[in-house]
Amino acid sequence: DRKSVVVRSYNGIHDGCVLLSLHKWFTYKYIAKKYLLRFEIDPKWGNDSIVQTCEEDFHYTTSRWTAKRARECALELIRGKAEDQYARLRDYCAEVYRTHPGSSIYVDTEENIFRRMSCCFAACKEGFAAGCRKIIFLDGCFLKTLHGGQLLSAIGIDANNVIFPIAYAMVGVENEENWKWFLSHVLSDIKVPEVCEGWTFMSDK
Repeated sequence: DRKSVVVRSYNGIHDGCVLLSLHKWFTYKYIAKKYLLRFEIDPKWGNDSIVQTCEEDFHYTTSRWTAKRARECALELIRGKAEDQYARLRDYCAEVYRTHPGSSIYVDTEENIFRRMSCCFAACKEGFAAGCRKIIFLDGCFLKTLHGGQLLSAIGIDANNVIFPIAYAMVGVENEENWKWFLSHVLSDIKVPEVCEGWTFMSDK
């Protein structure tokens, strides 16, 4: 009483056409959404592994460039856009002040555009004053994000010779102006006297 189809014979070996190396529907966005949970568990999932997984699951050959774009797209879906994160820096500062009273965060903007930020948590101030030596190590590294920039850090040494984070800063470029700006806040936060007798400052150079 209804329309139906009956399969009487089936040949499981298909060799009548050649699979194309690229398909319009198999884009980096499709890969990102298809393996979103996998990217969330392993944000550093490698390009070669992504390509191999696509070949195993779909018998489809993709490129390493498409795999790279898929990872970037998936991480953006999971974490949000970088522009949206910068727009919420004031909310981040308010939350730090609420959960860590006594912390110090300085955000420098120019015409409502982010320039640099320095942060020193209250626990770091108290811990450094209570059990760290009078030595501060300074270093900077590149931020591997779409907008770039540099991360500056001030690190101490505790009584067990273990590194102790004091403060960090995000700046556009590592130069004398930004280092002075960052260090002025660090010295003020941990209450280093103007005459730094007995204090040692060591840079990566």
